[in-house]
Amino acid sequence: MRLGNRLGMAAAMLTLLSGTMYADTFFGETLSDGTTFGGSTPAAAAASFLTAANVAGVVGTENFDEFPAADSAGATNIPTQLTFGGTGTAALSGSGYYVRATNDSGRFAVSTPNYLDVNGIITMNFNAPITAFGFYGTDIGDFFGTLTLDLTMSDGSTVQDLVPNAVAGNLDIPGQNPESGSLLYFGLTSTVGITSIQMNDTNGSFDGFGFDDFSVAWQQSATGGPSVPEPTSLAGLVGFALLGLTAIRRRKSA
Repeated sequence: MRLGNRLGMAAAMLTLLSGTMYADTFFGETLSDGTTFGGSTPAAAAASFLTAANVAGVVGTENFDEFPAADSAGATNIPTQLTFGGTGTAALSGSGYYVRATNDSGRFAVSTPNYLDVNGIITMNFNAPITAFGFYGTDIGDFFGTLTLDLTMSDGSTVQDLVPNAVAGNLDIPGQNPESGSLLYFGLTSTVGITSIQMNDTNGSFDGFGFDDFSVAWQQSATGGPSVPEPTSLAGLVGFALLGLTAIRRRKSA
């Protein structure tokens, strides 16, 4: 009888460990009528994400306000490193991006004054694995493009997340393109560390996107946050549980 109880506890432990491998996503979007911007739906998604991210690790946010703003992509304010608080950083690379403060064709700052204006592919390489990533996006989808996130995980695997943003209506008819000036929030959490994120557009570099408030949760030493078990660590725990079961069986048979 005691053996049966312990087997049940071990089975529950293995189920719990396997369940932690799954990630959650958070999304909210408000379309624009061309005169008003913002909305409560993205803010609610951001609040839900930040609650989950604080459980996953220690959260830091890059709002781009420490960079000088400019009015054109030819300016010299192209950031190469993002700082999320503490010692958490990410090397930023790509093409067609810069920091600006003024609204541009539906792209705008969420936490004023600055935002990241992007017309191309950008990549962030983190100095330590992260367990969560979230952001505000503006003016996404008005040229039929969908935003994609290509993640490189700390175990060497790659994952692509497709942001479920709305895509444009008829660009030639006034009032039929509510994605121009839209605002969305997207976030994800993962118990497998993320080392790199590439942000892209399924329509190539034809469309321009605005981004603000990149938030991450650090997996371990970057800001002193808690360490989340990697797949190898989980395997070790599972192996330990199985060894315990073997020992129990041996004692029972003896």
